[in-house]
Order: sequence, then structure tokens, then C-alpha cells
Amino acid sequence: MDSFQLKDVLAILEMDRGRFNEWVSRGLVQAEHWLKKGSRIHKEYSKIDIYAIAIFKTLLDDAQLPRENAAQVSKMWRSVSLENGLFTQPLFLIREKDLLTIIQPATPSQDFKDGGSDLVFNVSVLSNIEYLQSNSKWRFMFVVNTGQIIDETNARIALIF
Repeated sequence: MDSFQLKDVLAILEMDRGRFNEWVSRGLVQAEHWLKKGSRIHKEYSKIDIYAIAIFKTLLDDAQLPRENAAQVSKMWRSVSLENGLFTQPLFLIREKDLLTIIQPATPSQDFKDGGSDLVFNVSVLSNIEYLQSNSKWRFMFVVNTGQIIDETNARIALIF
């Protein structure tokens, strides 16, 4: 299935319509396609849209990020996935004072010197955003396992369809 209606998205993400509609009205989540059918406008959601919303929901519920920050991270992930294909690598979120940095680690390389080894990660900074204060408990860094979120979402899609 290439596109999903709202009722499908709600079932896949196991959430109620009121909470979802609030997220949409505040611009925290978005649909890829808007279709006009008669006098009504229908939203269609792609799998990437659903994955981005699942990432947003995970950041909000599990990581306790402020909504605006969770939305920025999930929208950045969605944009990268739409431009370059499905992005399944982990994202590292580092909070330093009032700045949240989103990085993507590249494959590690080993550098051997004097019999010892240093593991070096090349990283790409995907985004720097102002961190909004919240009741979040994390202090330094956490990993968003986007691959796991995608796999769990795919399992729910398979159960419903």
C-alpha cells in the first residue's frame, strides 16, 4: 500500500483522533498529499509520513522532548528521507545548554598508532536547533534508533493490512 488515510494512520500509530488533529493544526506533523474530493479535502499519508510521525511520537512520549523540538527532528528526518531515500541510520541528539545538535554518525574507521587503536567516527551535523526547556530528564546525549521505529511501524502496518 502506497498511501494511507487518516483512519489507517491512527490505527497504525495507536492514537486517538483528537491528539493527532491537534498535532496537525499546530503544524507539528504534516501530510505529503492533499486531495480534493468534491467539496472536501482529504489528506493522504505515505509510509515516510507515518514513520516521521512515529519518530515524533517517540521523541515526545519516550524522550520527553518539547513538541517543537520533536517536530523539528522528525521533519528534518522526513526531509532527508524524501530527498535521499529512506533514512534508517541512528540519529544522535546532543543537548548542550540551549542548543540541540542532531548528528548522523558515519561508518567508524580504525587508526592504529603505536600498537594502540583509536576508533574515529566521522559525523555529519544534520541540524542545530534551539532547545526549548522542558521536563526532559536526559542531560547529554541520546540515540534515536530510527531503524527500530521503522521496523515496529512496519510490523503494525502488516498486522492491520
